[in-house]
Amino acid sequence: MEQCACVERELDKVLQKFLTYGQHCERSLEELLHYVGQLRAELASAALQGTPLSATLSLVMSQCCRKIKDTVQKLASDHKDIHSSVSRVGKAIDRNFDSEICGVVSDAVWDAREQQQQILQMAIVEHLYQQGMLSVAEELCQESTLNV
Repeated sequence: MEQCACVERELDKVLQKFLTYGQHCERSLEELLHYVGQLRAELASAALQGTPLSATLSLVMSQCCRKIKDTVQKLASDHKDIHSSVSRVGKAIDRNFDSEICGVVSDAVWDAREQQQQILQMAIVEHLYQQGMLSVAEELCQESTLNV
């Protein structure tokens, strides 16, 4: 049970980061939209007056481009951080749970009577057909003398 708690703690950290990232992303993009909207209005006003682009407005445009670039880089960095957190959840699962398949199935299944083996083989063949692995399923049918 402790293993589940460890994985759950890692998962909670990821979910919290994800929520925080979503809120930060939304806030940053709203600010950028507002900033660009104001700049657009200033540019439209200058165009209506027929005046050439002033040095101040040109400087503001370059600052706007820099701000957009910085915001995108920050969001990309945060996104990369979330990916590393998701990776830590996978590592926590690997660390806390045994992936050995021997403990899942008893040896008696493989030593079972002929009828039980046929049922198992039939289940495997049906699964292979459903997955679209037709040639593998046909090969298994031939080797196990199943008639599907």
